Amino acid sequence: MNRIINRFLSKIIILFIPLPPQEISLYETYPNFKKKLSNLTIGYIFINVLLFFFSFMIHNILILPSWLFLLYLASKVWRIRKEFREGTVLWNDFLTFQQFIIENNLFIEKSEIFLSAIFIMEETENVLIITACKIGNLLDSRLENIDTELSALVSLDLTSKQIFADKVLYSFIKEKPLRKQISTSLPAQDDGLLIDIYGDFVINLRHNYSMLVSGASGAGKSYFTYYWLTRFISQTVEGKHAKLFAIDPKQSDLYKLCRQAGMPTENFGTTNAEAFKMVRAYLNEMENRMAVYDESPAFDSVGIDIGLEPTLLVIEEYSSLVASMDSKEKKDFESMVAVISQKARSLSMGVLIVMQQPRADSLSSNIREQTVNSIFLGNPSKESAGMMFGTTDLPEVRGKGVGIYSIERGTPKEFESPQFNGDVFEIILPVWK
Repeated sequence: MNRIINRFLSKIIILFIPLPPQEISLYETYPNFKKKLSNLTIGYIFINVLLFFFSFMIHNILILPSWLFLLYLASKVWRIRKEFREGTVLWNDFLTFQQFIIENNLFIEKSEIFLSAIFIMEETENVLIITACKIGNLLDSRLENIDTELSALVSLDLTSKQIFADKVLYSFIKEKPLRKQISTSLPAQDDGLLIDIYGDFVINLRHNYSMLVSGASGAGKSYFTYYWLTRFISQTVEGKHAKLFAIDPKQSDLYKLCRQAGMPTENFGTTNAEAFKMVRAYLNEMENRMAVYDESPAFDSVGIDIGLEPTLLVIEEYSSLVASMDSKEKKDFESMVAVISQKARSLSMGVLIVMQQPRADSLSSNIREQTVNSIFLGNPSKESAGMMFGTTDLPEVRGKGVGIYSIERGTPKEFESPQFNGDVFEIILPVWK
């Protein structure tokens, strides 16, 4: 009985507390909840008094039980007032944002003109998205540069900002993902074809996994590359391990890894001649796979789906490699790499280009356009940001192994590269062998 009455009273209370509008601005006013609560309390007490007088009309033997019941109902006034106040919490965000609009001068008030910024909040389990709506007035330009203010308002770090013609989307992660800690050997065999990096940053080998990796000196670019390659070669399709081709013009640690792992000598090299030979061999592999793919009856499929193992061409220190070529060699080499980037996805093949800050003279536009996944460790220069992410408006990152990524030309986001606790090569070499 008590539960039924409480539910009934809750429904009555809801009638007095309207839902806040989806759009938050100064055009809407905050309800006078104090007056609404007074009206609700007076109305409830009046009904109880009215019932008290009606109780004299019933049989004498029932008067005492009816009064006890009315006393019980009267005591519910305290519950009503408490539940009403709790219900008004729904309007807290609205009131806070109205104050934010006022304090940050996101409104215009002149004689007969009144303009206000308009915000929309959307919240999921992990992400808070605040949309600043553009409506074609003087406030629109201000809405593109309130990163710091919004971050302070919600006490969360900004993860991305997307500027569109009609709105600006500010995204905040409510709970920061844990950074991967690598202390022991990584899996030597994995048929999942998904490589977890950080939070929802996952590389799916069924999709386009060609990638440009860059970074400031000492920012952790090499360690990220070692992790990514180690997880890649552990992937299997029908028992066959993923294949790797590596070009390392400076004959550094990547070259040593390939040699100590016992990789076929034709799969790694360091000279320009070896680089050309390997890229041509990779193109031949593409042609062979294309023939197999064309004969397959499967629709909407990639090479993995018809039993072809993932294959990756890694070009370390790309800018140094092409800088050592004459103009004709450079043009031919870039043309072949662009073809690989363009046609590789459906055949479950890809190219990984690793370089310092990319520039227009070190990475051709053909290759940039086809390489849809980008990772930068540290903070890129404006030129590098524009080339890799198509925008210079990126989150500022701090710390070694922290960078920015974009998958399939998506919104650039901050991430933390997996961290090795111990000797990197002792951890990864067993997987390579």
